[in-house]
Amino acid sequence: MVVAAGGIHSSWAEQPVAAIAVEAAPSTAPAIDAHQPSALAEKPTPPEKRKTKVPILVYHHIRLTADGSRGLRRMTVTAEVFDQQMKFLQDRGYHVITFSDLADYFEQGRELPTLPVIITFDDGWVTQYENALPLLAKYHFPATFLW
Repeated sequence: MVVAAGGIHSSWAEQPVAAIAVEAAPSTAPAIDAHQPSALAEKPTPPEKRKTKVPILVYHHIRLTADGSRGLRRMTVTAEVFDQQMKFLQDRGYHVITFSDLADYFEQGRELPTLPVIITFDDGWVTQYENALPLLAKYHFPATFLW
């Protein structure tokens, strides 16, 4: 379920990055006491009871300059700003996950890391591959490219 829209950080408010948050949650698995065999039989918290947010950052154009029409500029993040945003995520301890990781969380009860975030690119623009892919590799971040 989408629960919020906006950026991760207020300084991103002027940047054309869409972010949505998916309601999820870290498992609240109880501590296991080896002297209590029944504790081993406890089930993980079902997905519908979990409560955490996974921001999904959606990028359109990653270009060297933010020029062009007003509409194009509104959907463009420069490679320099994108690099700053990826560094922000790394420096603040965010863990970039994939949609498969999120699906495994909901469907199989797998744990999510602390501060999970998903990075996506829509429309398959060549600038995403030319300008964003090297920066994603620099930070060892996975991303989803849609076209």
